[in-house]
Amino acid sequence: MSKKVLRKLAYSLTLFIQIALAVSIFIIEYLTNKNAGIMQYVRYNKFIFEHGILNTNNLQVIKIISIILFIIFGTIFMHCIKNKKNTFIRYQITISMIMSIIVSMVISSNYFIGMLAYHYFIITFILVLLIQMLVVGITFYIDNKQKIGLYKVLFFCFNNIYLFQRNLLSHLNHLFFLKLA
Repeated sequence: MSKKVLRKLAYSLTLFIQIALAVSIFIIEYLTNKNAGIMQYVRYNKFIFEHGILNTNNLQVIKIISIILFIIFGTIFMHCIKNKKNTFIRYQITISMIMSIIVSMVISSNYFIGMLAYHYFIITFILVLLIQMLVVGITFYIDNKQKIGLYKVLFFCFNNIYLFQRNLLSHLNHLFFLKLA
């Protein structure tokens, strides 16, 4: 397979993952109204998230970070227009800007705050934003044809996501064991 086919396949796969994440969280919210077991599970985890890693202070920090990311992606977008970069990169940066605004809107919108799966929405849209940031970073490396290997970039990105996930899970386990004690 050629590099262009692999590139299109990789971008299609990331797009599918992002859409699947976004759709799945809306399905979970729908099922909380239909199934009592799912409602109990989501309500219990909402309590854990509210008193743990996604408390009001951390939500404000996440909101500020997402607004800063919007500004950073905006300056990168202006730089790409100025240097007449590829339109695909401009589209990816635009999607990243939209996702960073969506994260801040999910955090502050009364529509999402009233939902049982509110914290799941936040986590899901943060994951979608992280995946989109990976796509933008990899696209820049490929477009600039730097001598850094694609495998090194992928390893670095997925290693950071793994460390973030492991950190999040350790905090959640710590909170869970505190509740049991």
